[in-house]
Amino acid sequence: MTLTVRQCILNALDELGQEDFSRFKASLREVTTKPGFRKIPWGKLEEASRLDAAKLMVDFYREVYAGEMAAAVLRDINQHDTADSLEQELSSGVWSVCVRAGVHRGGDAA
Repeated sequence: MTLTVRQCILNALDELGQEDFSRFKASLREVTTKPGFRKIPWGKLEEASRLDAAKLMVDFYREVYAGEMAAAVLRDINQHDTADSLEQELSSGVWSVCVRAGVHRGGDAA
């Protein structure tokens, strides 16, 4: 079974303890996005569960960029092993399919 990007991000977030998940959300709030994307509003992110955060990332950053963003934020909070695992899971699943198909599209989420 091929995992979706959201499922891969959720798997990574599930590896974090509550304090690290809070740090992840705080770091995600501060990160600079690529042109054509906007930050997730803190009002949506602050009380988000792991599932909600993964969904918000895909909604705001689309499939390919959401995985890249999640891995970068994980590295920012010194969760390098989790970032490596996420990148491995993505590269063997839907992320590589999206890249080959040219699915990556910028733009603001509604």
